[in-house]
Amino acid sequence: AKINHFVLINLQNPADQGELVDDCRERLSDIDGVVSYWCGTHGDFGRDSVDANYDVGLCLGFNSDEDYEYYLLHEDHSWVVQKWSSRWDWIRIHDIVQSP
Repeated sequence: AKINHFVLINLQNPADQGELVDDCRERLSDIDGVVSYWCGTHGDFGRDSVDANYDVGLCLGFNSDEDYEYYLLHEDHSWVVQKWSSRWDWIRIHDIVQSP
């Protein structure tokens, strides 16, 4: 199954956006098993129906449950969570499985 791990983060200090995006790129994008990676901030294209209530969005793709599990247990994933969990206001995580 193809898995998309989609995360929205609202920070206590929105000025930390760039640091979080940099940490995600440096620590998460090259973990074995990650086949797609996107991380950034809200894009404002003038559409009122788009939810802008977050500071950083992250999306990673995996081809198997095993690759996703490897990512979750990887020391770099743990490092990001440990560094940032006390600095976010809230986090929303969605795991989306692509139908065959």
